[in-house]
Amino acid sequence: MTRADWALKSCSVEQAGHSTRNERAETRTEQAETRTEQANIRTEQAEIRTEEANTRTEQAETRTKEANTRTEQAEMRTRRAEARNTGPTEIVTMKKRILAIDDRPSNTRLVKLYLEQTNFYVVREENNAKAALAAAEEFQPHLILLDVMMPGMDGGDLAASFRANPKLKAVPIVFLTAAITKEEVAASGGRLGGYPFLAKPIVLAEVAECLKEQLGG
Repeated sequence: MTRADWALKSCSVEQAGHSTRNERAETRTEQAETRTEQANIRTEQAEIRTEEANTRTEQAETRTKEANTRTEQAEMRTRRAEARNTGPTEIVTMKKRILAIDDRPSNTRLVKLYLEQTNFYVVREENNAKAALAAAEEFQPHLILLDVMMPGMDGGDLAASFRANPKLKAVPIVFLTAAITKEEVAASGGRLGGYPFLAKPIVLAEVAECLKEQLGG
């Protein structure tokens, strides 16, 4: 083999080696690109899963907010129902207690029916003057309507008993009597002996107005 042949053969071998290295390099490049694409795909999939997780979290938060809103609405309805239920009780406790003392049951019944229908008063009737002191101690009235002329004990003596009782001495007393006329009551400014007076026959509107004045209603 001549030197020219060896040179030609060596050149061919080197070219073949270069081609192999180029092919390997291209293969590695393609593999790297494939891995990069796969990595990008995994990244996109991870981002999709993250977005889906965020969406589920937002949906869960929305459901929680809706549940809290429903709970607050239910609590509000409960409070309103409790307010409606306790309303009548609160009204009852605000009513003024009136003790009506007269030996004629028809008079005390008339006063009771009229005053209680206003929803401002609770009225207890007492038609026995001798039992009136015990009734007043038990009932603890805000005001006493007291007849003057009664059998057994007149209104003046009963008023003195109330004033002598530590539990009752501050309770206002309004006398109802037929012993004086309405003109005499008006002429005296509606007070006799330091007490407010209303003349009989009973005028219910006058009784109600007198109670408002005495009780500050």
